[in-house]
Amino acid sequence: METESLLKVEQLALKKHKIFKQSHLRYIARSMLASMFIGFGVIVAFKTGNFFYLEHSPLTYPMAALTFGAAIILIAYGGGDLFTGNTFYYTYAALRKKLRWLEVVKLWVFSYAGNILGACTFALLIFLTGLFVDSSVNGFLLDVVEHKMTTPTVQLFFRAILCNWLVCLAFSSRCH
Repeated sequence: METESLLKVEQLALKKHKIFKQSHLRYIARSMLASMFIGFGVIVAFKTGNFFYLEHSPLTYPMAALTFGAAIILIAYGGGDLFTGNTFYYTYAALRKKLRWLEVVKLWVFSYAGNILGACTFALLIFLTGLFVDSSVNGFLLDVVEHKMTTPTVQLFFRAILCNWLVCLAFSSRCH
């Protein structure tokens, strides 16, 4: 069973590589979309979480996490290319000698650049909406930011690995 899933991961990496070869611009656009989808998920998660946060509910983080899952669904079905997932796909394809490492690095750079461009564009759009102008809607967001700013970098790094592992599991289970 896992051989079949890994074959699908390899096929997905090659499909993404084909899109890249056909049009770098299309690939960057897909990468931008992915980070915008994540942005939507973050907005919904923090808006939902803030409601529970204001009530001092122990469900604050679980509800935020549940609503964030919408971002993963948007990426999966909207056709986005998120750098974190691509790291897994392309690394696996390179280890199987289906992609050259130089090509993998190029794909990573374009994916990352597209994600940054999309995140900046989305942040500007959200800023222009005024959704977070009122400080009462920022309590949960600011609390999370404060915790992340005081957490040691090494811990954040390994938390990111575990988070990406879960995201990759979610996407690879879609490959079945």
